[in-house]
Amino acid sequence: DHVLDRARYPEQGHQELQPHLWELRHLTALYLNNNKISRLPPEICQLQNLVHLDLSNNKLRSLPVELGDMLKLHDLLLTNNSIRILPYELGRLFQLTKLELEGNPLTPELLQKSREVNGTQKLLQLLLDTLEAPASPPDRPWISIREKTGKHMSFKVMCYNILSDSLAKGTKY
Repeated sequence: DHVLDRARYPEQGHQELQPHLWELRHLTALYLNNNKISRLPPEICQLQNLVHLDLSNNKLRSLPVELGDMLKLHDLLLTNNSIRILPYELGRLFQLTKLELEGNPLTPELLQKSREVNGTQKLLQLLLDTLEAPASPPDRPWISIREKTGKHMSFKVMCYNILSDSLAKGTKY
């Protein structure tokens, strides 16, 4: 049983992506380069296992904010598009090591930062710093603890790690 984990969209000047693409949730690499794609749908975020996404040489003018939810991305290739601004949500892509932006009409500041040593990390930090803080989490009910063991009361505390979308287990820290 061999599962396809990479997909290359034919370089035939496609302008739109077909909805069936979002069903391929096991993909780790997606090559959409050298087409005429002008819009990347927010459904791209359904491909949560993507590590490599090549969107270079298209006609993209903007990126969906949902791209910032693709936490496994390491490589995001956006060269030679028409992207003028980057969504601040890209700052949440902590595993991103390669962000290629050349050939886009971005601000000189963003392009310069991306060319610096460790430019991807510096650019992501700039975007993250500019990202508005999310709304406060909903109030949680207090939990009364009645269980006693001997002279001492014992309980477990679990907390949510906002950086990795998982519980912060005691064994991790």
